[in-house]
Amino acid sequence: MDAALGALQAVTGGRVWLALQAVAVVVATYVLLDWIKYVRIGTCGRYWPVLGTLPSLAANSTRLAEYAREEFRRQGFPKALCMRASILSPTYIALSTPEDMEYFLKTNFDNYAVSAGTRGDSMTDLFGRGIFNADGDMWFHQRKLASREFNASRFKTFMSQVFGDYAKLLLQRIGEQIPASAKSGVVDIHRWFFVLTLDAFSEIAFGEKIGGMDGHPRPFAASFDAAQQQIYYRASSMQLTWKWLKRFNLGSEREMRAHIKLIDDFVYSLIDTLIARKQSQLGSSWTEGDDLLSRMIPLAEKEDGSYDRVLIRDMLLNLVIAGRDTTAANMSWLAYELSMDPVAQEKIYDEVVSACHGEAVTFDNVANCHYLQAAISEAQRLHPSVPMDPKVALGKDRLPNGVVVAPGDMVILSNYVIGVNPKVWGPDAAAFKPERWLDKEKGTFVKRDQFTFPAFNAGKRLCLGIDMAYLEMRVVIAHLVLNYKWTLVPGQTIVPAQALVLQMQEGLKLELTPRRRPAAAAA
Repeated sequence: MDAALGALQAVTGGRVWLALQAVAVVVATYVLLDWIKYVRIGTCGRYWPVLGTLPSLAANSTRLAEYAREEFRRQGFPKALCMRASILSPTYIALSTPEDMEYFLKTNFDNYAVSAGTRGDSMTDLFGRGIFNADGDMWFHQRKLASREFNASRFKTFMSQVFGDYAKLLLQRIGEQIPASAKSGVVDIHRWFFVLTLDAFSEIAFGEKIGGMDGHPRPFAASFDAAQQQIYYRASSMQLTWKWLKRFNLGSEREMRAHIKLIDDFVYSLIDTLIARKQSQLGSSWTEGDDLLSRMIPLAEKEDGSYDRVLIRDMLLNLVIAGRDTTAANMSWLAYELSMDPVAQEKIYDEVVSACHGEAVTFDNVANCHYLQAAISEAQRLHPSVPMDPKVALGKDRLPNGVVVAPGDMVILSNYVIGVNPKVWGPDAAAFKPERWLDKEKGTFVKRDQFTFPAFNAGKRLCLGIDMAYLEMRVVIAHLVLNYKWTLVPGQTIVPAQALVLQMQEGLKLELTPRRRPAAAAA
């Protein structure tokens, strides 16, 4: 009996051992084929068996956009590079050519979603199902509503007035920091740009002043910034932990919950006040204000007479996020480039002086400042406010560059790479050169193809607020350059921050020297 059991154990053990060997061979083969596949495609950093590019990603987790740009440059700007945290994780595929951008954003647009995967999950608390975190019918409906409002002449007039008022207020605040008797003074212009744009876009969206430019911001402002910062951490360094922290209401996610509640309380209180006002006017016409909130109330009315409060909240917050942060970041990087290029700065000054004819700066008289527009676009090319914009593949696909995309993989619109790609922009792609945007004979601004210059996205998701953003940037920069010369304060480290948009980690301190010129142009 014992001999029989021993023989059975020997046979069984041998079969188990053979099975383990077979499994090991299969796993080893899979790992080898995976390694061969990604090495052939090209990856950001060394691709390790099983670990993928995790060691490189971990070492550069606080500077992923900068790291990707460096890797593309080091490898001669290939059409695509991949990143993968492990053999079990989805692949991130960063693109660097206009052809692939067009395919991704237009030709096969429906295969790539923003609301799925890590991106969609991490943003839902703040973005909800607003236009920047929605797909399909939800996205289309909101885009149609937003397009109608942005194209309304009355709304454009209101925006112009708000932007002009805040540009003048910025000059007042800077003047308070630099006494008239001083030859010059130091200002953190990055901070002021973010305060200005949040105040301006909040007033445009909600019809409410939130007090940042006056030095007494409402709590909404701080919570708005903190919530965006937590979203960035969720999508980058906290992918494996944030959902657990949120479930048990711990740490940064406990703070996030408090910030979202404060934001919601602020926005919903404004919505409910307007709804109550509209309902009290039954039998009479609704008095529509100029701000987006009052204009959207009638559009969100349901058949039963109630209102889609969530739709209004999500749309407005998405528009504030898009308009405020991107515009402030763009102006900051433009100010940085001009601080190191006094020739370009003086060209803008001469152009604006000529355009204003001794009068105050207005949207109309700076609308045709071609060199100013060229400088804005050049700064955006080098420092796009959204450096990397990932979308999740819903189905299998093959990109024009030959890379096969699996369902669940993330394809990245890498503005931060394409903007400095010499194969797209020429051998001087890394240089700040506004002249590249001007017609050589006429000196007029020449637009670039949206897939070559996707700073405002491209294809079906091309930003609806392009004109609004350019109007604000032209007016604010024109006011500044007419009143001050500026230079970079030495000793600063100007690098991107860990954020959803390309902010500056330590701000931007400029030494501003007041110009002497006719009072009318300073009004």
